[in-house]
Amino acid sequence: MRELGANYLATGHYVKVSYSEKEKQYLVLKAEDKQKDQSYMLWSLSQEQLKFLKMPLGFLKKAEVRNLARESGLSFGKEESQEICFVKGKNYPQFLKEYFKKPILSGKITDKENNILGEHKGLPFYTIGQRKGLGIAHPTPLYVIDIIADENRIVVGVEEDLNKKSLIACEVNFILSKLSSRVIEVEAQIRYNALPGPARITILDDERALVEFVQPQRAVTRGQSVVFYQKDLLLGGGIIESLN
Repeated sequence: MRELGANYLATGHYVKVSYSEKEKQYLVLKAEDKQKDQSYMLWSLSQEQLKFLKMPLGFLKKAEVRNLARESGLSFGKEESQEICFVKGKNYPQFLKEYFKKPILSGKITDKENNILGEHKGLPFYTIGQRKGLGIAHPTPLYVIDIIADENRIVVGVEEDLNKKSLIACEVNFILSKLSSRVIEVEAQIRYNALPGPARITILDDERALVEFVQPQRAVTRGQSVVFYQKDLLLGGGIIESLN
């Protein structure tokens, strides 16, 4: 944006960005409309980037934004967008088959002891916590508890196996320029539609942190974001690297 000569970049994210004269830095806060808040996706922003960002919708409710659009003569189609807009018919498996550069291979479904229980249709079609579509006859409900990509293997277990008390995050970023301590009490959120849970962060080095939850979290997934808050203030986040 700066290379193009623009002064600012405005986005439609529902999140608040403001400058604190007291702190002498930019703050990112949850949106006024908590049902539409999108701060979870913005944990990797830097103070330098925030200088050039405008996010005006964060101070409005979704209904207010739609009313402003109508008053301005702007038209919009569907009322809400809940799915991936570019996947026609919500057929995600077919979309992945068409756009993956490599063939999607079937493989083994095993239990934690590596006993073979069935065969999966391809790793991209499964996610941690999934129960339906496994094709396994078993007296106890089974869930995907791990995906071993380098072995093309899915591991299943019982529901309690999904609960994790801690994780290691990598590529950690803190939006605030200074932190008061290397151990911080926060609320940590493990996916976009999950509720944040009380947790303690211990900063291990410049890129990694240990996150310990007060209550175990269900279906924590490697590769997803874990995002840190103090009330409405977005502190930062990282990528879930490993689980405990």
